[in-house]
Amino acid sequence: MITVQPIVYTTDTGAWHTLATDLGLTAAFPPGDVWAEFDGQGVLAVHGVDPDDPHRDRTDLHLLAEDLGAAEAALTAAGFDASAILLAW
Repeated sequence: MITVQPIVYTTDTGAWHTLATDLGLTAAFPPGDVWAEFDGQGVLAVHGVDPDDPHRDRTDLHLLAEDLGAAEAALTAAGFDASAILLAW
């Protein structure tokens, strides 16, 4: 199973927090100005940035997958830049 986690880089985190809540997503922890995550049947992360940050108004898609190699290979074959990162808890 793959869970898609878009990460929105924005100068207006409050608007995104409101949108996520209005859509029925639940904050995983109290939302902050720099980072927040909202859960539903997927995950939305909101990353606050300064107005001059080059990441402003960008969205990254993170795929949380059981088989990282297969996900990376599929994305690369489709022409996307992809890298697998293993996080251990």
